[in-house]
Amino acid sequence: MEIQAEHCKTNWLDLYYQWKEGRIAKEEYVIRKEELTKQEAESRQKLEFLEQQMAENVLVQNSLEETLGMVALLDAEGLTKELVDELIERIDVYGDDRVEVKWKFSIQDLK
Repeated sequence: MEIQAEHCKTNWLDLYYQWKEGRIAKEEYVIRKEELTKQEAESRQKLEFLEQQMAENVLVQNSLEETLGMVALLDAEGLTKELVDELIERIDVYGDDRVEVKWKFSIQDLK
């Protein structure tokens, strides 16, 4: 769509030179220029729509990936490296037999 819009601009410029050089009449120039302007606007409008669709698709894909990740966690049996990497940011071990786990999420995230 972007290429089509740029192509319209190029054609319009070529059309302008044809009119200036006297190869086409002013009436034909005006009619064809309006057609090219309309085509360019339609291409840009389609491009904008496609970009919005792509952005929405990315959001849906991210949501699905997150959901599938949660499903995999729910199905997990035991502690695996993948599960640790997904859930735990870091584990601090202290000399007084104390261990602190820093999670990658909070309880509010799960609500």
